[in-house]
Amino acid sequence: MLSKKKWIVLICAAALTLSACTACGGSSSSGGGNNTSSTAQASKTPAQISKEVMDSGIEFPEMIQVNADNLKLQYSLEDGDFQEFGVYWSGNAAYADEVCVILAADGKADKVKDAVNQRLETQKTAFKDYVKEEYDRLCTTSVSTKGNYVYWVCTKDNAKANDIITKAIG
Repeated sequence: MLSKKKWIVLICAAALTLSACTACGGSSSSGGGNNTSSTAQASKTPAQISKEVMDSGIEFPEMIQVNADNLKLQYSLEDGDFQEFGVYWSGNAAYADEVCVILAADGKADKVKDAVNQRLETQKTAFKDYVKEEYDRLCTTSVSTKGNYVYWVCTKDNAKANDIITKAIG
């Protein structure tokens, strides 16, 4: 039975990877201006960018790669709000570590930024009286945007993580 579960997970991961690859196909859209050109400059997907942060040598607790259902639930997003994403968060409720890179759908960057800001505020509320050190770390982070990219990190080296993301976005 465990072997069957592994196959199902593998098939789901392959389907997600395939859908992420097809979602970044170049479609031309009118309007957007700087958002479209900023989006086109990125040579990596949000999943690749967030993975690069995870593999950068920054110390993390056990982290979980977030799937679309959990992203939509925890960030209050809907299908159509984003094109792609790469999000990891701590698998241990005692830590606030999170790496979030989302490519918003055209015209949805403000909505996605608001949703990510709300996630940050929710985390602050959760940690305020739970783990003071984690709350303090959350208070030193902020949500950033570049074109249609919305990103936020809470790590032990936010400067390094943000540098990786901004270089990858272009």
